[in-house]
Amino acid sequence: MRAEDQNENERREQTSTIRHQVQLSIKEMRLSLGLSQKELGQRMKPTVDQSTVSNWEKGKSEVSLSQLYDILLICGQSLSSYVGFLEKKED
Repeated sequence: MRAEDQNENERREQTSTIRHQVQLSIKEMRLSLGLSQKELGQRMKPTVDQSTVSNWEKGKSEVSLSQLYDILLICGQSLSSYVGFLEKKED
């Protein structure tokens, strides 16, 4: 396998892993605050439907960076601590 192809495969794997970690972390953060999917969606600016939060958690759709940042703010987390948290999960 060419080095170029190997790098692309590694990127795909890492991207898939981080996507999965984000899905799980949204649910973990939401549950740690005792919020339903609907309640989290209602706290967001702009608000989102319960089905949108469900789709993020199930990996059916991807949360945008600005939406993820809003979730972090709602949950009292900083972006830097969240990135550190994801990096630890990757290990």
